Amino acid sequence: PRYDQGMAKVWTRYDQGMTKVWPRYDQGMTKVWPRYDQGMTKVWPRYDQGMAKV
Repeated sequence: PRYDQGMAKVWTRYDQGMTKVWPRYDQGMTKVWPRYDQGMTKVWPRYDQGMAKV
């Protein structure tokens, strides 16, 4: 029972913290992913060409 109560307190704090963190994380990812995608579109053709030779 004590353990459960303790966990309940911890989880609620964890959830509150995550709700603050995730929006920032999502915003950050939306900025990062386009760049990542652009970078990959540049890299993959080369990779494919290289593999075609191999």
